Amino acid sequence: GEGGRVSLSNRLRWVAGFQREPLPADLVRDYISYAREYCRPKMTQEAATVLKDYFMNLRYPPDGTNRGDCVPITTRQLEALIRLSQARAKACLRDFVLKEDAEDVKELMMESVNQVHMDEQ
Repeated sequence: GEGGRVSLSNRLRWVAGFQREPLPADLVRDYISYAREYCRPKMTQEAATVLKDYFMNLRYPPDGTNRGDCVPITTRQLEALIRLSQARAKACLRDFVLKEDAEDVKELMMESVNQVHMDEQ
């Protein structure tokens, strides 16, 4: 991964390897309710840069290809990237959106865009 980062898909596989039983519903409910009430993660400059660079590369690919024919990329996608990054930080009860949150969301979006391409073929 980037700078020793373990990909989100690998981390999810790792957790699935030992987390056989679902978490108790009341615990999950309390956790989500606490996160909703007390957690309002603020975007860090590092995370914002990851999202901005990814968005700009999607919108204006460096190799000059026109993505317009494939997947339309609008500011709504950038807003979605921001919201997902905040949700990712909130899931960890953090006050700030870290670069790692943005990287996870970028990976998720890349997987999603690839999925769309596969479905169209």
